[in-house]
Amino acid sequence: PKIYKSFSFQTPDNLFKEETLADVLPFKERLDAGLEEHKIKTRKAVFVLASSRIASRDVVIPHVKENRIRTLLYANSAEYFPVDLEKYQLSYRLLDEVLLNQGVKLGEGSPKEMIDAYKSLAKVCLLTLVDLDYIGNAATQLLEKNIKNDLYAAVRLEEDTTMITIVRENKI
Repeated sequence: PKIYKSFSFQTPDNLFKEETLADVLPFKERLDAGLEEHKIKTRKAVFVLASSRIASRDVVIPHVKENRIRTLLYANSAEYFPVDLEKYQLSYRLLDEVLLNQGVKLGEGSPKEMIDAYKSLAKVCLLTLVDLDYIGNAATQLLEKNIKNDLYAAVRLEEDTTMITIVRENKI
């Protein structure tokens, strides 16, 4: 989606407790005030999640029809994510096709309770949840769409991690 306006505010300390929602009211109040102040009327939302509990993998799979990729990934998911998949949700996006294989960004192995918490947050805040995405995937898509045909390094510095992404001709 295109972003026409944005604003930010400090996330209240008690919003999440062990990846589940705790005290939503301060968040909702800050969100509503920000939307009003910036004259933003839409209630559509995309949440971008940043968590050490989200796993991300790039894998190469045999070339299959797109409607069969999900089935293939779930069938082989134990190889990619050594976790109990009853508690996780997988998603992917096609990166590139190379000869007879496909590069797939198995973007998220996300804990289902975390996803449910964000869905609940959207509901309480009267937002229509359009999508959930992992921050690494969202940043990658932004880079691929906005910097054309160059070689560059994108560096993301955080308190406890640094991520360097090298892109050439829109390919990571």
